[in-house]
Amino acid sequence: MFHLARQLERFGYLEKIISTYPKFRLKNEKIPAGKLITNSWLHGPLLAKWRYGIYHRRLDRLWGRLMDADQIRFIARHLPECDVLVAHSGSGALAGPIVQSRGGRWICERSSSHQLYADRLLSEEHARYGSVFQIAEPWALDKELREYEQADLIVVPSEYARRSFISMGIASEKIAKIPFGADLTYCKRSGVPDPNTFTVFFCGQVSFRKGIPYLLDAFRRVNHPRKKLIIAGGITPEIKPFLATSKLDNVEFTGLVDRVRLATLYSQAHVFAIASIDEGLALVQAEAMAFGMPVVGTDHSGGSDVIREGVDGYVVPIRDPAIFAERLQRFADDPNLSRTMGASAFERIQSFGGWDQYGEVYKNVIDKLIASPPMASRN
Repeated sequence: MFHLARQLERFGYLEKIISTYPKFRLKNEKIPAGKLITNSWLHGPLLAKWRYGIYHRRLDRLWGRLMDADQIRFIARHLPECDVLVAHSGSGALAGPIVQSRGGRWICERSSSHQLYADRLLSEEHARYGSVFQIAEPWALDKELREYEQADLIVVPSEYARRSFISMGIASEKIAKIPFGADLTYCKRSGVPDPNTFTVFFCGQVSFRKGIPYLLDAFRRVNHPRKKLIIAGGITPEIKPFLATSKLDNVEFTGLVDRVRLATLYSQAHVFAIASIDEGLALVQAEAMAFGMPVVGTDHSGGSDVIREGVDGYVVPIRDPAIFAERLQRFADDPNLSRTMGASAFERIQSFGGWDQYGEVYKNVIDKLIASPPMASRN
């Protein structure tokens, strides 16, 4: 949302941005101070608690509900006159209708799939491994679904996310797909892969949502005398029992790493692999391509919006480690394939134009929405 705010400011469209983050956390976001309104009295302590690894499920859920209710009221109280409100899903329940009553438009910005679709998919996934997925609470789900219904437009980042909304009964003309940009300034190679070892890399949350069981299964199926899977990212509590009983030969978990170390890990791998079950658009795919790496991703990682099949990498179905392994095997068998596809991936991602192109597309969507009749008259 801060990338979007900067882009709207570039076009002279930004009136205000309202955030729950403390101001000191936003000093590097390059938002004019006069256009930034913060409400962090509940969010700040919660962030601090999580930073030190202090979690309490019941307390965190109660805290989250209080923060949610406080924020949607805060947004409504501090809402300036505007032509368009862009509200992240779940945050525009009060402010959106106010803007519409004034003749303005309300965009519901949803960075992932339809909430109900995601809850069903991930509940099923967790059940496969004896875990219980914490679906959205009834009050939160009800608010989310009402926003989908009432907003003038829903903006999503990928074809997978768009399809999820259509499958849940949302009209296709109410959905705009605007793929995210990516900050690729730090994506500079700092090494090369070991030619004697086939190295696969994944970066992200180690969770069932990210399809880690399928990634591990696919990697085990790859036939190579010296192979390595490196997984960088924090491990969620619910997947730890699964990992404790899994065969993890030649798998290295690095935990959270800084950007310097991350650049090295990207540079030293032959292929980036992501087996996500549910994700709006995984930006790590673009990062990997900026490092000159081919990507094997799923159709639920937003891969089809980034990867050209057989040119920059491969897009595979979710929950199919056999097909995933077969694509990885191609790179293991032919080192030159990694180089040629990696070069194509680099060219592909450079042509995207980063966040500037994202901002231009978003501006055009806003212009078109303003020129259209209000939702009430369309209904």
